[in-house]
Amino acid sequence: MPRWNLLLPAPLAAWPLRATFEASCAALGGRPVQALASIPWVTVELPEGVDPYYLPGILAAEPEQQQFLAGYQLQLLAPQAIDPIFSWAPFRVGADLVHPVTQGAGVHVAVLDTGVAPHAEFAGADLTVESVRGPDPADTNGHGTAVLGTLASQGIAVLGVAPLASYRVIQILDAAGGTDLDMARGIERAGELGVDLLTMSILLTGPSQMVADALSAFVRAGRVAVVAAGNTVSGVIAPGQGMLFPATLPTTIAVGAIDRVDALASFSLWGPWPNSPDSVAPGVAVGTTWLDGGYASVSGTSLAAPVLAGCLALGMAANPAAWAVAGDLLDPKYGLALPARTVRARELLRATSLPLGLSQDQAGYGLVSAPGLAQAEAPPSVRPPQASWLPLALGVAGVAVLLAAPAWWRRPQR
Repeated sequence: MPRWNLLLPAPLAAWPLRATFEASCAALGGRPVQALASIPWVTVELPEGVDPYYLPGILAAEPEQQQFLAGYQLQLLAPQAIDPIFSWAPFRVGADLVHPVTQGAGVHVAVLDTGVAPHAEFAGADLTVESVRGPDPADTNGHGTAVLGTLASQGIAVLGVAPLASYRVIQILDAAGGTDLDMARGIERAGELGVDLLTMSILLTGPSQMVADALSAFVRAGRVAVVAAGNTVSGVIAPGQGMLFPATLPTTIAVGAIDRVDALASFSLWGPWPNSPDSVAPGVAVGTTWLDGGYASVSGTSLAAPVLAGCLALGMAANPAAWAVAGDLLDPKYGLALPARTVRARELLRATSLPLGLSQDQAGYGLVSAPGLAQAEAPPSVRPPQASWLPLALGVAGVAVLLAAPAWWRRPQR
């Protein structure tokens, strides 16, 4: 039977008309499938042709949507040690320059994806794995394992951007698929786990108010949501035409992709500002972990999003005072009052990202900089009179290295 996502006046468990709603659903030949706890949405099954507004108290109704992975590319490889050409992403954003000070310890990150497969790179990581799809969170696709590898790899052959952060992997898509309900449940679960930020590289082809409300509840609790801008989908969307949902939401930090020579990836979606990425990160031929304990070179904004999320985690760990904000603030991108930590993330990206000669529509504020985020000043209301965020050597040398970009970055790699 078709499924519908329905907005109620209150969460179903606390709604006085719950019994009437459930009886009406049964009388129409349907049934409730899942209710969310933190927002008043419920998913129901109804027979074909039945109008969901026959049910009592419905404020809005949306047909269920399927999640999808927007066309990533990969090449299987077998590196034996850290190679700054294979594992180039953390070096390009300067994560290695911040690692002597922090590798992300104390920051909790949720990774919403296809789960994770066992890998030697994760042996020392602070990592838990669960699923909203069923009892088995194992990754059979490879996408989730690749995403986590950019963040949490312990340095055998891949350098994770924030290898000592705590990771909570939540499977929202498996071999049988996944829906907008699973996405909303994953976001809700990330909030229940008390993470500081989430990264998500799974998208929807159209908007979902249920997912938007789940993300709003998540960020209003003082958290940050990082999402991929999306890749070209033939016949659906191409660069210059905007981004895919939920990257289009003001409550998310959207991330585009660049290659090794700082060119915008041909597949990276963007549109007229502000329907464009907040910043960009490496997302072409990124060396990372794969299924069966292997490694792969993977391309997609799916890889850029966790790289930027890892940089934010390093910044939060190195300089908690820079994130000491609460309530709502005026957002510099959308001109709206938004949750303070989302606004703070944008302010810091605007202040610290490195210019690449790309337009704001294409690359937002520029290339994310881990040293820049780690040294960001605290907001004026909490800023001490004289603060020193990182050793001077990291400050001057780190930014100089990133701006100069060593010659081998500029040579196309074959």
